[in-house]
Amino acid sequence: MLVLCKPAPVARPPQDLVDKGIAAQIARPAPAPGQAFENLYFVGGAWASAWALKTSDGIILIDALNNATEAEALIDGGLRKLKLDPAQIRYVIVTHGHGDHYAAPPGWLKNTSRAW
Repeated sequence: MLVLCKPAPVARPPQDLVDKGIAAQIARPAPAPGQAFENLYFVGGAWASAWALKTSDGIILIDALNNATEAEALIDGGLRKLKLDPAQIRYVIVTHGHGDHYAAPPGWLKNTSRAW
């Protein structure tokens, strides 16, 4: 019989092994913020991405990372490194319901942006 791919194992790896793998990914240093296209900027981490779309009405933030510490360091800091003003954030789009995409607390957004 010809086998074209090897399917994933039926059994899940031990949880401690899964947790260690996730922690190792989260601990990776974030890539530098950068401009992807004319008005689209990357301001995320190695584990989860965040994007800023610059419009004539302000910035649309796509995903808000894990917590206030990440948001301040990567989103706020990244926007400033790219000469963009975090106070110009008008909207936040959350792509899906995982905490690493929406967990930056509303207080950070309220104090930093005009999206609140």
